[in-house]
Amino acid sequence: MKKILIVEDNEPVREEIAAILIDEGYQTFESSSIEYAFRLFKEHAPDVVLSDIKMPEGSGYDLLAGLQKKSINSKFAFIFLSANNSMEDVRFGMNLGADDYIIKPFSSEEIVSSIRTRIKKLNR
Repeated sequence: MKKILIVEDNEPVREEIAAILIDEGYQTFESSSIEYAFRLFKEHAPDVVLSDIKMPEGSGYDLLAGLQKKSINSKFAFIFLSANNSMEDVRFGMNLGADDYIIKPFSSEEIVSSIRTRIKKLNR
């Protein structure tokens, strides 16, 4: 079973994403903070990290940079979720190394399709 780490400070959004992914057969882990996300990543080694950008005590950018440094031998995909929809914001996230950037509001199909695509790429 593929594992997905959801990092989102908005609880209803986080729970909605988890419900969608559980229905699709994924195992999910949820975090409302960057600090806890690091612990969950270390403990569960998820295949995909789905992260909001703006968080109260840090950013999704910080999370991605930290995971890239701490998980040199681990293969994972990283997807940003954000209401920031300018081309500059998207390009900045992708240049940091994100595998995808999904703009809020999003559909369940967007989330599932992106995760399936990233997992296929990891398995190559």
